Amino acid sequence: MMTVEEIGKNFNTTIDVWKKTTGDYTEHLFALKPAEDAWSIGQVCQHLITSTKRIFIVIDKCLAGNVNEHEQKTEAGDKAFTTNILSEVKVKLPIAVQATPPQPESAAFARNEFEEIHKTFLLVSEKVNNSNSSGKEKHPVLGFLSAKEWLQSIEMHFRHHLKQKESIDAFLKDA
Repeated sequence: MMTVEEIGKNFNTTIDVWKKTTGDYTEHLFALKPAEDAWSIGQVCQHLITSTKRIFIVIDKCLAGNVNEHEQKTEAGDKAFTTNILSEVKVKLPIAVQATPPQPESAAFARNEFEEIHKTFLLVSEKVNNSNSSGKEKHPVLGFLSAKEWLQSIEMHFRHHLKQKESIDAFLKDA
């Protein structure tokens, strides 16, 4: 199991890639989708922003007490946290959580949101590190996660979408 400090170090590296990403594209390319049913790089950024803000709320719930403390991760959850990789393949989320994200208003807006997420991540990390709570909340694929596991899932999620970014980048080279 990773320490909060290790999780934070990994997140700093990964979010820096995403912050840089917001300056790597023209607004047109930031919004360009490789296919009708695919996401633009902007939509991927918006997805990361929205889901991370939700995770911060879930972490607060975990820190509020010991609810679900005896619940467990799924097999997929055990594998993810053992390997520190969400999935080697594209994950199809349950219909309730797979909504297509909107295009952010601009790349600069996404960068500002990433900056705020980074600051919040550092504050939340400190709360997680100082907490004795053993509460858990359920992830739709990974099962019941502690506050520290939810924190780690943020970094894994940002890193997981780097594969999608690479695919979009390959498409944009020819656009």
